[in-house]
Amino acid sequence: MKNLIFFTLLFILSGMQMLSSQDINELNKQANIERMNGNYQKAIELSTSTLEKKLNVISFYIRAFSLSKISKFAEALKDCESAISYPAGGMLETFEKGDIYFLKGYCLQMLGKCEEAVGAYETAENIIRRENAVALYSNLGLCYLKLQKYEHADFFYDKAIERSEKNSEKESYWAVRGDCMFNLEKWYLADSFYTRATQFGLQDYPVYWNMATCRLKNGKVIDMFGDSTEIEFHNWGIINCYKTATLIIQKDIKANKASDKQVRDISLIYFDQASFCFSVGKYDLASAALDHSLKYGKLSKTTALYDKIDKLKEDIKEAK
Repeated sequence: MKNLIFFTLLFILSGMQMLSSQDINELNKQANIERMNGNYQKAIELSTSTLEKKLNVISFYIRAFSLSKISKFAEALKDCESAISYPAGGMLETFEKGDIYFLKGYCLQMLGKCEEAVGAYETAENIIRRENAVALYSNLGLCYLKLQKYEHADFFYDKAIERSEKNSEKESYWAVRGDCMFNLEKWYLADSFYTRATQFGLQDYPVYWNMATCRLKNGKVIDMFGDSTEIEFHNWGIINCYKTATLIIQKDIKANKASDKQVRDISLIYFDQASFCFSVGKYDLASAALDHSLKYGKLSKTTALYDKIDKLKEDIKEAK
């Protein structure tokens, strides 16, 4: 009787391992098809079923990737760790180490663990598939940006720009490089990076608003050493930055697509424009901008701005 039980258990246990490598590959192929078709829950079920039969790197990766796509980052991270530490045969050719480490970095990033994410991404850097390099460098840049390490962030966004072939990506990365320099108070570089972003077609009002600020800061040098023509040209450049920023928001307002923040920001931009125009003696333009600032300030209930508007109106009257 004991022998019968022993052989029955042996048969059951051996039956669990009877799947050949070819069988596993076929099951993983089915799961991967579901993953690539966006059927992530089905891919998770198939890869889980395969892992119950035999542990393997590919199933861990497919399940990790699919879990990340439905925002289950903690579970996906565990599968990444399992794939990385899996002993038998190391990483298989189908999914390179770079893919696993990249996915690990992404999960850590989405869990808010940016410092750990940087470590995973940097491990992936030299073994990543070429087609994933842009995403790797932009994600590294974003992690450093969140860590407020702006020079590091700028370095990796520069790498992303070098490898990107899409203008839509380049315009975004140049804008973020501008933000990095803006936070470092490197006004000239910030302005030049923002300008590059707009040359690629970016129409983003915070970029133009920040460009105006950069040019205001740079204007101190021009006021000291420039002639009257250079100063006037510079001043109109600042005014046009404010104007472009407001036009972008107005377009959304007319299309009923503007957010509350946009309506609040346009009142602030107009006030900044009015303040600048007043400072360079363009009083009529300052008054017009103040009227718009008050209009949108009332719409957004930006009451803190009312006293500043009234004060600037009085200053304009006195100056005239």
